[in-house]
Amino acid sequence: EKGLFDCLLTTNAIYQKEELFAKPYYLSVDISKYLARAIETLNTDSSLDVILNPVDKIQALIRKYKDHEVI
Repeated sequence: EKGLFDCLLTTNAIYQKEELFAKPYYLSVDISKYLARAIETLNTDSSLDVILNPVDKIQALIRKYKDHEVI
């Protein structure tokens, strides 16, 4: 109402009341694949650095955005 934020993001790693999904500003982020990858990495005694370091993913998203940008 006061325009303090555009949207509120939470993950599905926490309990979310059903009424939140009806709010126009509420977004739920699915992190189940991220958590599954972390568990798999730990179970294979591999380093979590690849998962925890977001640089490569951010750069890929920027490239994807630039490739699809309409000017």
